Amino acid sequence: MAVQTGLRLSEITGLCRRAVCLGTGAHIRVLGKGRKERSTPLTKTTAEVLRAWLREVADGDDAIVFPSARGDA
Repeated sequence: MAVQTGLRLSEITGLCRRAVCLGTGAHIRVLGKGRKERSTPLTKTTAEVLRAWLREVADGDDAIVFPSARGDA
């Protein structure tokens, strides 16, 4: 996902579940540098892997997609 989307490390580590849309037209929405919002499309394979990953982490719109060992960003 990191290579495909080109997100910065800070954007990846702060990514919340509400920013990930895995339905038709799967994409990730982030608020980047300069407070600019961007939407990056995901390939079908990446969306499937991300969907499987999200089943492993906590639920909730504010949950971090890639939490640390302590569960925070």
